[in-house]
Parts: sequence; C-alpha cells; structure tokens
Amino acid sequence: MKRVELYVLLVEATSIPLLVTSILLIISGYVLAYPYRAHTLSLGLMDYRGGVILHTLPLIRIVFVFTLYLHGVGGVGLLATRYVKNRVVREVIEISTAALLTVLLLIPLAIDVAYQFHS
Repeated sequence: MKRVELYVLLVEATSIPLLVTSILLIISGYVLAYPYRAHTLSLGLMDYRGGVILHTLPLIRIVFVFTLYLHGVGGVGLLATRYVKNRVVREVIEISTAALLTVLLLIPLAIDVAYQFHS
C-alpha cells in the first residue's frame, strides 16, 4: 500500500468517529459551562449531571484523542504527498507532524489509558 493510500484510509476511517466524539464533547462542554441552559443546548437530551458524566467519560476522551491523532497524521501526510514535490521537505513535514502530534496527543492519551487500567 502506498503512503497516499494509507493517508486516505486514515482520514476516511477516522472522520466519522472524530465528528461524533467532537460533537459529544462540545455539547457536553457547553452544558457544563451553561448549566441553566443544559436542556436547550443538548436539544433536550441531557441535563447537567449527564453533561458531567459524558464529558468526563474516559472512553470518549480516548477515542477522541486517538482518532484526532490518526486523522491529523493522515491529513497532513495526504496534503504533503499531494502538494509538496520535494521529497526531503515532504518527509520532514510528515515526520515533524507525527512527532508533534505524538508529544501533544499520544502522551496524554497514554496517561489516560494507563490510569484507567490502574484504577
């Protein structure tokens, strides 16, 4: 499988889970920020307590961060392979993106996962 095909697969496979977890985290976050409007903000689907539970649910955080990581690596990699003609520059972009996203996302994700199995 070529890198372009892998990047397309990553972006396509992570788009729906990323969208769903983003929506859940955004809505529950607004419910927490504006508890008196919880019913309206969630279209009647959750109250403040439900917002707290949903927003702090480890599975949602883990799925969100993991899919965000894969989507970010795939998206930037896809753009780099399509639009950056210089091989060295393209590879630097791909490696830098993976490294930066690893530091920003996978380390907190690993801590969250380890904490879940430790508890």
